[in-house]
Amino acid sequence: MEQEPKKGQGEGALPRADLRMVSRAFRQDWPIPHDVQVKILKRLVAMVDPEHEDGASAPDRTVLGASKVIATFSGLSLQQQALDLQREKQDQDKALIDWTELVPAAKERALKRKAEREKEGNK
Repeated sequence: MEQEPKKGQGEGALPRADLRMVSRAFRQDWPIPHDVQVKILKRLVAMVDPEHEDGASAPDRTVLGASKVIATFSGLSLQQQALDLQREKQDQDKALIDWTELVPAAKERALKRKAEREKEGNK
């Protein structure tokens, strides 16, 4: 049995509890399929758009809640882009390392350090 919308809620408007759940889903980076993310965002945008029937009939509290979820999701998206750029830069830096030079140099330092320790132990 489908619930009727409460007074002040538009047809198909999400209750506050559902808005909180959606917000938590984005904030905790739950694995939400891309097509579902698109549907959720379209719905949230409709709630904050006063020219859309959901937004026109949504109470201020619902509009504010939807706005907060959109802002949170946008912030997380920007953070993820920054992490992706950082990872890409690190991967490029790793590619520039010439391991054929580093390994022999490290081996030489290890042998030198070993000889120093042996010399100190003989004193």
